[in-house]
Amino acid sequence: MIKTRKHSFQPGARSIIQMGEELIGHPTSAINELVKNGYDADATDIDVYINIEKSETKSFVLIKDNGVGMSDIVLFGEWLQPSVSSKRRKTHSEIFNRKFLGNKGIGRLASMALGQRLTVVSKTFNCNHYNWLSLDSNQFQEEVLLNKIEFPGDQIANYIDLFENEDYLELREQERNETLVSLIKSQFCGDFLEGTLIIIENIDSSLQNLMNDEFNKSANELKFEETSIMKSLGVLITPLAMSELIQKELVEKHIISSKTAIANENSTFQLNFGTNLIENNSENFEFHEVTPLKILKGFSYRAIGKVDSKGKLSGVLYFNRLENDTFFKDLDFDVSDFNKVQSKAKEKNEILELSEYDRNKDVGEFIFDIRIYDREKDAIEKLGALLNEKNAETKNILNKLLGIRISKNGFGVKPYGDIDGVQDWLGLGQKRVQDPGKNIGPNLVLGYVYLFSPQNDGLKEKTNREGFYENKAFNQLKGMLLRAMQEIGQYRYNYRLNKNLGRPTTKFNIRPESEEYLRYINNNVKNLNVLNRTKDFINETNSALDNAEFRLSLAERLASLGSSLELLYHELAQPITILGASEMEIFDQNEKIQQVEIKNKITEELNYISEAISTLDDLKDSLEPAIGKSVSRKFKPVISFSKVIRLYKKDISDFGIGIDIDPALQNYQIVDNEYALWISFLNIINNAIFWLKTSEESSRTILFSLENDNLVISNTGPIIPEDIIDIIFEYGVSNKPGKNKSGLGLTYTKSILQKNKWDINVENRDYGPAFKIFKLKK
Repeated sequence: MIKTRKHSFQPGARSIIQMGEELIGHPTSAINELVKNGYDADATDIDVYINIEKSETKSFVLIKDNGVGMSDIVLFGEWLQPSVSSKRRKTHSEIFNRKFLGNKGIGRLASMALGQRLTVVSKTFNCNHYNWLSLDSNQFQEEVLLNKIEFPGDQIANYIDLFENEDYLELREQERNETLVSLIKSQFCGDFLEGTLIIIENIDSSLQNLMNDEFNKSANELKFEETSIMKSLGVLITPLAMSELIQKELVEKHIISSKTAIANENSTFQLNFGTNLIENNSENFEFHEVTPLKILKGFSYRAIGKVDSKGKLSGVLYFNRLENDTFFKDLDFDVSDFNKVQSKAKEKNEILELSEYDRNKDVGEFIFDIRIYDREKDAIEKLGALLNEKNAETKNILNKLLGIRISKNGFGVKPYGDIDGVQDWLGLGQKRVQDPGKNIGPNLVLGYVYLFSPQNDGLKEKTNREGFYENKAFNQLKGMLLRAMQEIGQYRYNYRLNKNLGRPTTKFNIRPESEEYLRYINNNVKNLNVLNRTKDFINETNSALDNAEFRLSLAERLASLGSSLELLYHELAQPITILGASEMEIFDQNEKIQQVEIKNKITEELNYISEAISTLDDLKDSLEPAIGKSVSRKFKPVISFSKVIRLYKKDISDFGIGIDIDPALQNYQIVDNEYALWISFLNIINNAIFWLKTSEESSRTILFSLENDNLVISNTGPIIPEDIIDIIFEYGVSNKPGKNKSGLGLTYTKSILQKNKWDINVENRDYGPAFKIFKLKK
């Protein structure tokens, strides 16, 4: 039998500081943790008061809740056992059935980040005395084992004695603080029947400086709601107030079948904050209720919905931008096809703290409420009227409050969306730089993502309460939200373009009428020098536009050629395979050329080769207009149409798409540049095939007809939505789902047609959309 000794860890005193002070990233995070502990204790009211004096030793933080309190067994037992938590054994509170917000067992040590002297007073309803402890954080700086550190604590009939009785003050090594005594004797504290009172004295310089910097303003300058502490508390509880409402909306819209309850219906929660730094509050101890952000009501657009565990988004997009033009649009698309979000090196190292199981869990189903705010003058004025603020201040409020935030079980998770944290954690700003029209920047959006236990427990909160680990679940969440924002941005872009918001909808592909302008100058200006200079300037301008059009035409040809070559690549695969196989067969049979049957076999293989070469020649001929060899000449549009159809032969065959050509087109000829029509046919047919793939198999048809000398290409696919049909040829407008749409094809089509004295429009017919190409009148 092997003999060995048993060993155990003996934690040092500094472990308490490390788990408390060093694991909390910001003073507001520490306060939030203590508030959440009160919520978990079934409190219905929590008061937070911060008193700041010139001397840090006279400053203090008071946090009081009316929860169930801690018995002597809990306070002198589990509370003194870091990382031990009964919340891991039970997940809901006893009275209001609230889902616990924490279970790591170290949130209680958050107070270590706020100051030197921590005093905890707690009372249960059925107990006649108060239980108390008082800790000095300096003790835990010593290089000794944790079990060697001792501090006072006991039961007391009148807890106020702890703060005014000389013996208790000496025991706690604190001087009497008259302001603190007045506060705990006031109506806000007094002899509370049950609950917990936390008092931090000799507060930390970081909190002292933060409060002084933000509140050291005149009454006219101070925006109480914009201070870090109020914003932090507001962001913390806003999801709690909104979670019930958003879920009710989603049930009514049949987007979710039932609400996820985070507490029973009797649960209420009010958070109040006060500070002596507000004028006339130093003696009265006034508290202000922390309420959901008022700005939530003033959105221009609002998207609500859910993303299920497979990445399917279902929701509603509300349009509230213009008076008398409010409506909503159903959302239904896939967000699982996001680009993989790469974690940074630091974040990759952090997730190693997780088990392999936790690193690879999926995000699960979640819901969202995203509000978007336009920044035009009229939109700012409309929002300012709601906030009762001037335009400049309204913009300032927007700048400080916007961002996409995350909540878990009803409470905000720092630092996502915080202006002092990671306001743009999704990288929306970078996306907007790439395409400012369609992408929504972080300064336009205020959103909440609602997570619940257990379906979203794949997202693991970091020990320091400063966000989630960047594991698989978190990267899925980021990727899906980015895809959702891309689709929502496209709908907003289409609407703004349709309503001429943000910029005038100029026809950027039509040249100005310079000759008409020159005639106007000739008729109204007598100065010969001005006339000559104007003529020279117009000639220079026309020359510059000619060069720009040439470059645009070249770019269009290259873009079309690139698209066509991709198609050509797939079409050539089968002929090339046949050529290769036939070549090998000829080589193998070459030795036996004397035999008749072999000769016949070779002949047969050569016929296959001939057919493959013929196919290649057809495809090459089909691409001729795209590579600049087409000039103005007599041709049949039906031949150009057939060339394009040939490029899509595989899709047409695989999806059973019928081609219906008007017999009147067989002998119809024109003299023009074939390229203009070819590129138009290419883009229209490309779109048609995309949408026909989503249609019923029995009704997939592309029709090419001649109507009063107009060329019409129509199809039996989905009609174009009415909200974009008038702007479908504008840059960036697209109704295609997915992330690879560009909104360029039809824009180029209209541009190249107009430069060649053609034009195009579109209408919805009974069977589907129809594009009409017509020659402009001279």
